[in-house]
Amino acid sequence: MVMHDIPEMTVKEHHELSIGVLACCYKHVPDDLKLAIMDGFKAAKKMGMNIKPENVLTGEPLHAEIRMLSA
Repeated sequence: MVMHDIPEMTVKEHHELSIGVLACCYKHVPDDLKLAIMDGFKAAKKMGMNIKPENVLTGEPLHAEIRMLSA
């Protein structure tokens, strides 16, 4: 499926972008929003996204493959 708001962007790419933006915002928001973001990360992982939600607490990249590339 292609997203209609951004030409050629798939739903998967849209979700990856959204997760990345939320990860960047995480340390700058109040605690209640941090909980909501973490819940979203955990839901994304349950839906099959290859991420480690706990990495947002340490500042490491969420996606395991990205972490390996940056090592």
